Amino acid sequence: MTFESYTDNRTLDRPGFGEVFFDANGIDAIHIIPRNNDWYQYHEIDEACRRVRALTAPYPHVVAYGQSMGGYGAIRLGGRVGAQVALAISPQFSIDPAVAPFESRWVGDAGRIDFGIERSAGHTFVAKAYVAYDPHDLDARHVELYRPHTEIVDLRLLNCGHPASGFMVDTGILQPAILGLCRGTFDIPALRAQARQARHGSAILYANLAAHCRHVPRRVRLSAKASALSPGDPSLLGQYAFTLAHAGQFDEGLAIFETARADGSINAQMRYWQSEVHLLHGDLAKAIAVAEEALALDPEASVFVDRVQKLKSLELPSEPAPPSTAPSLGGRLRALLQKPFKLGAKKA
Repeated sequence: MTFESYTDNRTLDRPGFGEVFFDANGIDAIHIIPRNNDWYQYHEIDEACRRVRALTAPYPHVVAYGQSMGGYGAIRLGGRVGAQVALAISPQFSIDPAVAPFESRWVGDAGRIDFGIERSAGHTFVAKAYVAYDPHDLDARHVELYRPHTEIVDLRLLNCGHPASGFMVDTGILQPAILGLCRGTFDIPALRAQARQARHGSAILYANLAAHCRHVPRRVRLSAKASALSPGDPSLLGQYAFTLAHAGQFDEGLAIFETARADGSINAQMRYWQSEVHLLHGDLAKAIAVAEEALALDPEASVFVDRVQKLKSLELPSEPAPPSTAPSLGGRLRALLQKPFKLGAKKA
């Protein structure tokens, strides 16, 4: 059983979470695909769970699997669809401000969602959940909220960020974790040992280290390392350009975006970073223009809609916002790295 994570591809005509992987490995799977990012707050969810449970009933071993919003579904709904255990990567306990007031990453979604379904559902969670997460990330607070309601088996991955799947792919432990749980051979010590051994080849690791680093020259080196390890990732390249700009190297940072524009490799995500650089430089008009380009490329992406609205709310009739109003790099990077297009949002 898989539960889809946050997406801006809001159509039901898309592959399920991990569908190709499970098919290739001969594992029967049912995929729950929501149209919107509503954390499964649907009046039809009880009936959907009953129907799925009827299909899983003949199977002696049923696993629920998901990341982030999908991890929420795997734990909270896994038991209701017949799963005995869940693999949840960086799940939320809730994004309801009344339940998790510390959660600020999806405030726009939380503001529009009716959490009546969650509040009335009780705590019939899956009996046991293996949870992969960064103990230094906000996700750790969600894991603690789950402990009174289900048996939690921790797979703590230091500096893996949100979601942990990117780091797990980089270190080669994502697929063994999934297959191990499906086949009853899940080995936490072996997965941790492999992650430790392979961690320095992970671009996601260095991107997250850069986001937490206060020493500016080292921060630039860490971000450069991340981009070099995964040169085809526009988000990592955008992060590097933003880090250069925050270190005062605006020309070098902006040159990265211009090169990407010239060779056609710039995408909506990278334009988001470029918008941040222009705002940091005090050019609000350019920041808005580039953010609108990102939105035009992906008009249904809430992250870009919110970005344009936020920037336009800063418009003043006189001068653009000065660079001194920008938050610290660490705080800014950590906020950017939590966006739905966040680095390392990989699937298996």
